[in-house]
Amino acid sequence: MRLNKYLANCGVGSRRKCDELIKSGAVLVDGCVASLGQEVLGTECITINGKVVEHAEKMWYFMLNKPKGCVTTVHDDRGRTTVLDIFAKAYKNRFGADKQVPRVVPVGRLDYNTQGLLLLTNDGNFANALMHPSKKVAKKYVALIYPHLDDADINALKSGIVIDGAKTLPADIRVLQNVGTKQRVEITITQGRNRQVRKMFEAVNKKVNQLERVAIGNLQLGNLARGDIKELDYAECKLALFGIF
Repeated sequence: MRLNKYLANCGVGSRRKCDELIKSGAVLVDGCVASLGQEVLGTECITINGKVVEHAEKMWYFMLNKPKGCVTTVHDDRGRTTVLDIFAKAYKNRFGADKQVPRVVPVGRLDYNTQGLLLLTNDGNFANALMHPSKKVAKKYVALIYPHLDDADINALKSGIVIDGAKTLPADIRVLQNVGTKQRVEITITQGRNRQVRKMFEAVNKKVNQLERVAIGNLQLGNLARGDIKELDYAECKLALFGIF
């Protein structure tokens, strides 16, 4: 992690203020004067004007294969299973029942009946960057729909279609397989509007039988089992998400 971000996470101040402190020579890393853009692990002894900076909380990054039938919230007042319930169970299964479950939150949402790739983290800067509309991070889904799309439907979805009174950004559409009266379709969008993919198909008179998110940027769900998790590191996230940070 860059030193200015680490210092900001420790509560020293904004990244700009941290850069100013670094440029002034006030910041030492393991006794050596720090430089702009320097990377740190967070295990070093870092001081500002001789005062030790308390280490920030460890940053966690996880991929979860969200199952259907749970909500993407931290708490649910209706008593439904949340993605954090799924995460806690998966974490203890993978790392041991005696392990303390990290405090993380979901990045963005997948609706109750949508499954697939969901990221969870305690890194607010990472989450905000990933969700910011200006980044236009690609999100790829595989949908089982009916009836089949025709050329006019595909062209409409590709060029952008009006849902909730506003036109969507262009999407990438690829028909994967016809399954009787149903059709398996891959769709990639760069927005995060509420139930966007389902509403886009509804706008061309198609019903969604099943919906799964399989990728965010270059992060692929792969063969991660439903309800299971995979720990990621920051460098892996940064590389896979097109270096948006």
